[in-house]
Amino acid sequence: MRTVRSKPWSEYFSTGPRPRRSLATIDASPYYTRRRINHPLLVFLFVIVGCAGFLPAFLRIVSSIFLLGLSVIVAPLGFYFISPASAAPGSERLFAPSAALALAAFLAYQYWRTRAVARGLRLKRRAPASCAEGAELEVELEVVNAGKIWADGIVLIDRFTGAARAARTAEIDGAIAPGTSRRVSQRIVCDGGMGRHRLGPLSALVCDPFGLFEFEVVEDEPWEVVVSPPPEPLPALPVRPSDGSVAYGPYQAPLSGASEIWRGIREYQRGDSLRHICWKLSSRHQHLLVKEFERSVNAEVSLIVNMDARFHAGAKERSTWELAKHAAVGVIDQQIGVGNEVQLISDGARVPFGKGARHEALLLSTLRDLQPVFGIADGGLLDRVSGLIPRGSTAIYVAPTVGRDYPGHLDKLLRLRVLNVQVMCLLVEFKPFISDAWRENNPAVALMAAEAGAERRALENTRLRLTAAGVPCYILSPDVPLAASLLRPGGAR
Repeated sequence: MRTVRSKPWSEYFSTGPRPRRSLATIDASPYYTRRRINHPLLVFLFVIVGCAGFLPAFLRIVSSIFLLGLSVIVAPLGFYFISPASAAPGSERLFAPSAALALAAFLAYQYWRTRAVARGLRLKRRAPASCAEGAELEVELEVVNAGKIWADGIVLIDRFTGAARAARTAEIDGAIAPGTSRRVSQRIVCDGGMGRHRLGPLSALVCDPFGLFEFEVVEDEPWEVVVSPPPEPLPALPVRPSDGSVAYGPYQAPLSGASEIWRGIREYQRGDSLRHICWKLSSRHQHLLVKEFERSVNAEVSLIVNMDARFHAGAKERSTWELAKHAAVGVIDQQIGVGNEVQLISDGARVPFGKGARHEALLLSTLRDLQPVFGIADGGLLDRVSGLIPRGSTAIYVAPTVGRDYPGHLDKLLRLRVLNVQVMCLLVEFKPFISDAWRENNPAVALMAAEAGAERRALENTRLRLTAAGVPCYILSPDVPLAASLLRPGGAR
């Protein structure tokens, strides 16, 4: 939807800070900012001095020269009064009304012309629907002048939630003739995190040459860009084959016949399962024969990503949840690549077991849209996953390392060992994501920061406890590459 609005009248006389939507708070060009500041002060100075009638000698010399050129175009009546009156006796009495009339006509013309230019502008945007995280998104902006007046000094402002600096400006060089258009391209780095992000609203600021009047043209057409994370190669995780897996994979099954890939027929040996006996061939050859299968099987991996907002901190790309999702992306790419079956379990989202390229695309699309969830019921995620993880499979838990109930999380993780589930932990270090601004403005985060103050010692105790229980524990930090953190349990130090 396209809207045209003028600057509120309170801003013309306000000396306080400009509102957030004003160009002064955005990356504006120096020329445009200087024009908005210097010219209004100069013009209003002449208006105040001229209307008050002070310093007539000075006004006759300076103001007559300044107003003469303006009055010739927009105020012939004012020019008629100014020129004769400047030489006639008692001209001081006629100068103030003449100057006021000329300036009123001039200001009215500038207001009408600026509004007409703004109403004649049409804004368009062209951008790809997807982009890789960290890559540059090329956006093309077009300004169409559908009016009958030349448009000059147009400043475009576009916003993208997928960038660390959301607002971007571009100034149109030169004037746009009526019935023509002008295009400008921008390159925006997608450094605001993975997921679905919004482009817009796109707005254009139109100002008169003296910076007196300002109109904003807003084009609020929705435009969505999907930012996908590139998978990062990770070291091989110590995943073992699942007890009940029968699909072909990279692991050696403990028992022959545990796979679904048929290999051949051989004689029965003590310990072979009776369900693998081939009874028809056994009766023909008068001794027992069994079906032999490949011993190479895959593993069932359950990826558990904790997105409880009470345990997360940061903003956009520099956040605990983004690092956790990056680690999960690497795990999915690795495990699907070797032929394992993977399921995703998180707060508010679940993707059942599957394998192959299509299932990997489904996992990644679900994962990139995950955001911290508020209002999680008591008990949390780990209380709901015990019935979703098969016996004898592998569970990988990805979560931040903060919270007073963290020992309870460990007990719930270790409880999965009763089901013969292999458990691994990828713990995101919390303390590097807390900034001073968050501590001052958010009391909850300040409390978490106080808890994270003693995190290093508690984290080491957590790692030792998990290691003693046979649970590999990897510590993820934003200052250490992800692959280096997974080289050995305990993280790269």
